[in-house]
Amino acid sequence: MLILDLIISVLLVWTIIFCWQLNKKIASIRGSKKALEGFVGNFDRVIGEADRILRDLKSIDRDTSELRRSIDKAQHLIDELSIVTTSAVRVADRLERSIVQPQQQAKPATVTPPVRNGLSAILPISEIKTVEDDHQKQRHVAIESLLQQIAKARQSSRSITEQAQSEDA
Repeated sequence: MLILDLIISVLLVWTIIFCWQLNKKIASIRGSKKALEGFVGNFDRVIGEADRILRDLKSIDRDTSELRRSIDKAQHLIDELSIVTTSAVRVADRLERSIVQPQQQAKPATVTPPVRNGLSAILPISEIKTVEDDHQKQRHVAIESLLQQIAKARQSSRSITEQAQSEDA
């Protein structure tokens, strides 16, 4: 019987040691469970942030696409404006040439005295010259004004074209 008591005692000690180790492992698992709950909570929070970031990225993508369309439309308008400006400069050049060349080729007009009742009214030469000079001065002032306006229009169209080209670069 003593042997049987001894065997039961050894088995009882072994059971106590086994239970003690098992208790340590269970306590370790409980600690891991709390850490796992924290990890799952953080993981859930990170997933929520990732979802929000994805929505923001989609919104940014839509905005970028809209901006790209606006830029393409603006580029098209810049190209059209450049064509119109170039055409306007050519028209202004032709207009300037058509004004300047005839002016250079023009000969002084001869003034015929007016005729009244079949007889010519004789005006003093000084009056004829004064009328002719006033007319020439008015014409000259008008032509100069037109040429200045053409030059200003050219300058502004060139600066607009240069700005558009620098913005493209």
